[in-house]
Amino acid sequence: MLLIVAISALQCDNGQDHIDFYTGQKFKINNGEKVTENKSQIISQYNICFNSYKNLQIPLLKFIKHNDYEIFIGIPVSIAITDLFQRISEEPGNRNLIFDKQDNNSYLMKYEKENHYIVTYLSVLKDNSVICFSVMADDPKLTDDFFTENIFKNRVYE
Repeated sequence: MLLIVAISALQCDNGQDHIDFYTGQKFKINNGEKVTENKSQIISQYNICFNSYKNLQIPLLKFIKHNDYEIFIGIPVSIAITDLFQRISEEPGNRNLIFDKQDNNSYLMKYEKENHYIVTYLSVLKDNSVICFSVMADDPKLTDDFFTENIFKNRVYE
């Protein structure tokens, strides 16, 4: 009986349509995307691509898998958004910065790293904490919409 309850709980979790943040804000999960458990190989990949900065920690909050791309959501520890943007854009491993832009309290950048195309959106939540959304794909065209339309910004709601 306990096994049936556990399997049902897992299935409900995989079908979720949003991720709750501790601020009351939510991140919309689109069709074809699946919130996946942060397993060791996911954490390892995340650390190589998004959490390898000296004297900076960006722990992985959530991982979302799609057949064509992966989304990583991290919560940077004890750093201002402007400083985080500067650290990411100046990181030697991210030197292939394709484009970046900023507005009010957010930054959006597109770059290539580890043979993947990445779009990262840095923003501030309601409680002024910084959040980092990154989409990674092997095809640069898949990341273009995330950049040009700033899809991450449009998926955060209350």
